[in-house]
Amino acid sequence: MTSTRIPVEVYDFEYAGSEYSFYSCLLGFSIMISWLRIVTYIKFFSGAMSRIVTIVGECIESCLIWFLMIFIVVVAYAQCFYLAFGPDVEGFDSFEASLATICTWVKHVPDLQPTIHNLLPTRSFQGRLNRPVAHQNRPSAKHFVFAGSCPL
Repeated sequence: MTSTRIPVEVYDFEYAGSEYSFYSCLLGFSIMISWLRIVTYIKFFSGAMSRIVTIVGECIESCLIWFLMIFIVVVAYAQCFYLAFGPDVEGFDSFEASLATICTWVKHVPDLQPTIHNLLPTRSFQGRLNRPVAHQNRPSAKHFVFAGSCPL
C-alpha cells in the first residue's frame, strides 16, 4: 500500500490582518478630519452655529495643549520608574512595560503589595506597618452630630 501525500499550503494572514488594521485606522482618522472640515462650513448658515464652531475650535486648542503636558508628565514618570526599578520589579522591565504600567495605574487603583514586597528587604519593618494603632483619646464618629442629618 503506498501513501500519497497531498501537498499542504499554509497561508500567512497575519500580514494581511496588520495591513487591514493599519488602513482602517488611517481611514477612520481621515474621516474624522473630513467631518471636522465639514463642520467649519456650518458657521456660514447661522450666527449661533458660528459661535459654537468658534468656541469648539478654541476649546480643542486648549485641550491639545493640556494633553501634551499630561503626555510629558506620564512619559517622565514612566522613565523614572523604569530607571529606579528596572528589571527588579515586574511591570518595569522595559520602558514600554513601565509606560503600560503607569497607564494601567491611571485607569484604576493598583495593587502595590507585590511591589512593596519586592523592594523591601526580608525581616524589615513590615510587621510594624500592619499593626493597628490604638487611639484612646480620639473621639469616634458617633460623638459628632451633623447639622441637617436625621437618625434612621
